[in-house]
Amino acid sequence: RNAPWINRIWLVTDGQTPDLGELADKVTIVDHSDFIPAENLPTFNSHVITSHLHRIKGLAEHFLYLNDDILFGRPLLPTVWFDSVGRPIVRYTRTTLPGFSVEQPDVIHRARQQTVKLALDAGLRVSTRSIQHGPHPMRKSIMSQMWKKFGPALEETSRNRFRTDDDVVPEWLHNFVSYSAG
Repeated sequence: RNAPWINRIWLVTDGQTPDLGELADKVTIVDHSDFIPAENLPTFNSHVITSHLHRIKGLAEHFLYLNDDILFGRPLLPTVWFDSVGRPIVRYTRTTLPGFSVEQPDVIHRARQQTVKLALDAGLRVSTRSIQHGPHPMRKSIMSQMWKKFGPALEETSRNRFRTDDDVVPEWLHNFVSYSAG
């Protein structure tokens, strides 16, 4: 309702098929097994799922990735997430770089720290602020570049059935690759 310009909604599930009702013509149900390699299934790790999203058949080059706790509460235009030439617009919080100020970081903070370290070691530019928990504007081509450059780290993450300290947070890495490319 608040983003009528969205062409298709891809609802990623693990064997569930919810009743879509009036949304059936706009929503496609995608099972993990449709885009995640079989050797990485089953998975309960959102980092694994996100790492492979670009492999969904029919997904547009420019897409928004939303977790299940994100909604559009007001009308929004596509220019909120992509600029006039299609570059993702990344939004940051006031929180310093991913939880380095946290005295006792949990698994998600440590995974974020791991991702920042991976990006810095590869010479990518990173922000001094945390990335907002909200819609993530992403591009399939950037995801493919990520896999070419960071394949071993993404493969290691893909083997983790649950989140671990050593995971790569793919939406963060996507943003660092995008940011570094201009």
